[in-house]
Amino acid sequence: MRTKKQPELVPDQPSLSQEDLVRAATNSPSLAKNTVILGDRTFPIVDLPYDAFIRFLALLQPLLEVFASKITGGLTSSTGGFTASSIVTYLADSLPELALICVEQTDPTMTVQKVKEMGRTPFALANIVIKQIEANKIIGEISDFFVTLLPLLTMNAAKK
Repeated sequence: MRTKKQPELVPDQPSLSQEDLVRAATNSPSLAKNTVILGDRTFPIVDLPYDAFIRFLALLQPLLEVFASKITGGLTSSTGGFTASSIVTYLADSLPELALICVEQTDPTMTVQKVKEMGRTPFALANIVIKQIEANKIIGEISDFFVTLLPLLTMNAAKK
């Protein structure tokens, strides 16, 4: 009797270069590949430590729900997407805090108020957040997580 091969639940991980390993081990701002400009200052974008990463993800949560719903084909709870007014409200509330999480990694004296004053526009703050998302490979991590989780969600949905 032939058995059906189970899908592999661990996606292939790309190999890291020596430079990536050193940067990850030290998280030194001097080794940061990306920087952002906020006002008249330049901030290195470093990997977020665990607690900062969790705060960052929590603030991104509404966007993550929409993203997760698209990846899983609607199997997760759907927010129905953002409206123009909800995007503006979300940005006004969350964007300064998200940008702060990014820049406070190399300057702990930064505050939300300083970020707002130095950034001046939501676009400047969004650029900081996007650079952090790219540096931490957050979209890929979330995508890989849900691709791995999808067979479990599908089995659970089929049982109902």
